[in-house]
Amino acid sequence: MSLGEVPYISHLTTRSGNKAADQLVIHQGEYKIFKSYNSIVAVKADYGEKVYLVNPYWDNYSATTNRYLLQFLDEHSIKDVRASIANNRTGGRYRIIDSIKEIGGY
Repeated sequence: MSLGEVPYISHLTTRSGNKAADQLVIHQGEYKIFKSYNSIVAVKADYGEKVYLVNPYWDNYSATTNRYLLQFLDEHSIKDVRASIANNRTGGRYRIIDSIKEIGGY
């Protein structure tokens, strides 16, 4: 493992700009992994070109997880995310998965 592959962790931020407890982004190579409490909720791959949303956590699992997921995705509402998935307006950016094991290379 090279030094560039060592993961690092950052916190998402609260509305007041503080670090959000238990709302983490794990950075590892081309991947950014959003973890809320003990659950992996979403993974950005290919430097953000692809986003994997993990069932059942991504779709309004809790108000807190939802708020920070939207921050991670840089989206305004889960309705917008659902519409993007349904209409494929994002060129296939979002994919729903049941486990991160479904992500090739991870």
